[in-house]
Amino acid sequence: MSHSDAKLHRLLMDRSDRDPYALAYGPVRYGALAVRAARVAGTLREAGVRWGDCVAVALDGCVEYLVAYYGTLMAGATVVPLSPEIRGASLARVLDHCGASAVIAAGPTLDRLAGHECLPPRLRVALHVGTPRHAFSPVIDSIDFAVAEKSGREIFDTGAQGSALACVSYTSGTTGAPKGVMLSHDNLASNVRSIVDYLDLGPTDRLAMVLPYHYVYGNSVLHTHIAAGGSIVDAGSTAFPVRVLETIQDERCTGLSGVPSTFASLVRIEDLDRFDLGSLRYLTQAGGAMTPSLTRRVRAIFPEAKLFVMYGQTEAGARLSYLPPTIWTARSDRSASRSLASPSPSSIPPERRSRPGPSARSSPRGPT
Repeated sequence: MSHSDAKLHRLLMDRSDRDPYALAYGPVRYGALAVRAARVAGTLREAGVRWGDCVAVALDGCVEYLVAYYGTLMAGATVVPLSPEIRGASLARVLDHCGASAVIAAGPTLDRLAGHECLPPRLRVALHVGTPRHAFSPVIDSIDFAVAEKSGREIFDTGAQGSALACVSYTSGTTGAPKGVMLSHDNLASNVRSIVDYLDLGPTDRLAMVLPYHYVYGNSVLHTHIAAGGSIVDAGSTAFPVRVLETIQDERCTGLSGVPSTFASLVRIEDLDRFDLGSLRYLTQAGGAMTPSLTRRVRAIFPEAKLFVMYGQTEAGARLSYLPPTIWTARSDRSASRSLASPSPSSIPPERRSRPGPSARSSPRGPT
């Protein structure tokens, strides 16, 4: 497949064509995942969602998230990933801000939205995973997601260009109101290809998934493994670290991605020797800096696994640079990291450029 065709849903379709019976997520196989997504795409189109419309997806910890995400892209629409725990007022505000015409969410999430006094004016369709307790306004078409992915008309692609908007990811809002970051198909596909390449991901890889799916880092981890033809196992939350380690052991997972608190919770487990974690070949860490002591502890506990320390931004498709394991030392820091895009210092005026050092700046450039 050429890079111009390498949109995320096209990468899924490519894997489905190559080996439709390979496991993609839990017991769900690639062929079934692609068909279920295509039926959701058909349902969205028949419900009035058009090319370029925003579709919010507020799900987590389930294959329906992937079905909804890829189905939205297949429909030619733009995905807006959100936490299913979002409050009703916040959900209504985000839907209004991005002008969403549809929302795909679990029943309790939609209940919180239905209870809000002012629904977003452009919202026309709500696909519910599970049954909401409260009814929407008659002007909003309520559709059972399970029916959609079983009987919807199959649409695998609508021919969106690589420069078309594929995703709007909202920042956490810790420094103010959440901002919607706009990413094109080319943005996402370029980032995925880079990560698949440097992690050397392939069909034999098996991910133990512990990150929130809507989180930009977690979302990226899901798509890289789908693009590589690997399989994903939901390992739950690191609030229950023993379960995570048991999943890695029982499922023979080859990869684990986490934030510093993920690894901090795992290294606190006593008698780690009782778990057979020899299947792990790579670890990825982002979402904040790990202390040198925690990094050394992680490397000691997983000596056979390559540790990739990463830095990312929502604006850059989640993972922007990484520190290769081959140059890692106990005193290494992110100043030795490699970029996933092409740094372009020339985009910063000469008078504003910093000298090399702790405060140096770079301007990465990639597909727009």
